[in-house]
Amino acid sequence: MKPPILQLFGSPATVHSWGAVEWGDTLPRLAQSGLAAHAAARLDAAGIGMTGLPPAVARQLTSAAISAEAEVRSVRWEIGEVVRVLRPVGVRVVLLKGGDYIQRGVLPARGRTVADLDLLVAIDDLEKVRTAVVDAGWEAAEDRPLEGHHQLPVMLHRKRLTQLELHYQLVAEGGAVAFDVAAVVSTAIPQSDGVLALLRPEDTTLVCVAHFIRNSRSISAFRDLLDLRELVEEFTAKDASFGATLIARAEQVGLGPALSRAVRDSTTLFGEVASPELAAWAKRRKPSLSGGSAMALIPDGCAVPTLGVRLSRVGRMFARMRSAYPPGKTLQVGYQVLFGKDASDG
Repeated sequence: MKPPILQLFGSPATVHSWGAVEWGDTLPRLAQSGLAAHAAARLDAAGIGMTGLPPAVARQLTSAAISAEAEVRSVRWEIGEVVRVLRPVGVRVVLLKGGDYIQRGVLPARGRTVADLDLLVAIDDLEKVRTAVVDAGWEAAEDRPLEGHHQLPVMLHRKRLTQLELHYQLVAEGGAVAFDVAAVVSTAIPQSDGVLALLRPEDTTLVCVAHFIRNSRSISAFRDLLDLRELVEEFTAKDASFGATLIARAEQVGLGPALSRAVRDSTTLFGEVASPELAAWAKRRKPSLSGGSAMALIPDGCAVPTLGVRLSRVGRMFARMRSAYPPGKTLQVGYQVLFGKDASDG
């Protein structure tokens, strides 16, 4: 039987039969992965109100939902500030991840917690954008290490303490996956404000896939797979041919193997994706990316992971590190992560 957290997101009605054991296992996992408010939204969408849950559970989920609602309002306001600051510069920027989901109002935006606002900027416009945001009060957080696709420091606003990330690429150079940024930016859909652009549905889905592949942290990877499932569900409901469009785009920009890996893992955790064509393709398309069992991505909670899950997490960590480090460096860095910074000196 699957862990309760997978039952909640795969078949929400199962919570009607839950007792203290199931909720005691699930609530810590939801809190750790930042999905408590999203779980509340999913239950509400399934017609399961807070009044039908144990009072202690309802209080925790309601509290998370209130906090997330305030955070979403803050993100919307911050997006407006970015538009105000960049409009005189005459550049166009593309919203990514949480900001993108919130702006377009898709399923993953419900109860979303967003740590920072991510913007994709054409490399030729990068210096103009960076100058504009610095003049408006953001400054580089030099204490944050640069790694993988993070080629620029996080920008922290001096007064509001909000975070802004500027990207000019979506995956690490020389990594295990590729992503043609120019192809993505050139086809983004301009918004009426003259500054923002939103990715095409297939591209915003592939950004989610790229984030999953390059991310070695199990918490974020779990949420990415849930986002993928919900994005496919929403976009397929609007366009039955979305699966075919997504497959073609993934192969075009170099993310075919990554999409196959992500769809397989998402299916393992949450059940079949909404697009039968995409599901069938993922089974046929051999992914070139290894990574162990998808069950190793389930956030830690009250239950102690089995030895098999622990080993799978180590294997996935090494596989994901391929997107951040050259082959000769992967084993060395992984050894230091597992056994301590100075382990290789002995």
